[in-house]
Amino acid sequence: MSLLSGSNTNRYSQFPSDLLTGDGTTVAFTLSRVPASPSSLLVTIDGVKQHSNTFTTSGSQIIFTETPPLASAIEVVHLGAQGIVQTVADGAITASKMDANNHVGGSQYLVRLNPNIITSNQTIPAGQNGVSGGPITIAQGVTVVIADGAEWSIV
Repeated sequence: MSLLSGSNTNRYSQFPSDLLTGDGTTVAFTLSRVPASPSSLLVTIDGVKQHSNTFTTSGSQIIFTETPPLASAIEVVHLGAQGIVQTVADGAITASKMDANNHVGGSQYLVRLNPNIITSNQTIPAGQNGVSGGPITIAQGVTVVIADGAEWSIV
C-alpha cells in the first residue's frame, strides 16, 4: 500500500522520529539517537512499512539492504528508548551531603543518617512520622515526645 495522504509529516508525534530523504545512492542514514534495537524501530519509505529484515542498525545508523529511491520520504519512528544508567563516583556521597539542610526538600529524602544515641530532647508533632535506624539509645535525662496522631518507627 502506498502513502495515501501524500504528506511527509510525523504521524507518530508521541514517539521520537527521524524524517529522512532518499537520494537513490545512500543506504546508511544517521539517526538522531541510538535505537535500543532494530526491532524498536518502525520504518516507512513513501508510507510503506518496511519489514525488519530490510534494514539493520549500527550505533546511530540505519542501514538498508537496498537503496531507498531518489526523493523517497523515509520515516524512522523510535518505539523504544535506550536507558541511560547514571553512576555516582566512589566517595561522592558524604554524610554532610545527606544532611537535611543541604537538600532541596530537606528531610523528605528517604535515605537518612542518624546517630545511634539521642542526646537532646525531641518531639514528633501531630500529623508527622519519625523514622530512625536502630538500635537507638536515649541518653539519661533526655525526653522523646510522640504527640497524638504522630508515629515513630525504629527499623
